[in-house]
Amino acid sequence: MTSKYLQRCLKEEPRSYNSQQLAEKLEKERELKVSTNTIKRLLKKGGDMETSQN
Repeated sequence: MTSKYLQRCLKEEPRSYNSQQLAEKLEKERELKVSTNTIKRLLKKGGDMETSQN
């Protein structure tokens, strides 16, 4: 779900984001703290947070 939310933000919002800005957005809007590396990995793999962390 998290990666779908990020992809939707990137696709539907009229601005672009870097990984730091997406991490801040997730923390503010979803109360979910993730690293910029996790953001990059999620977007690259297109996977969900629950399945991409081991």
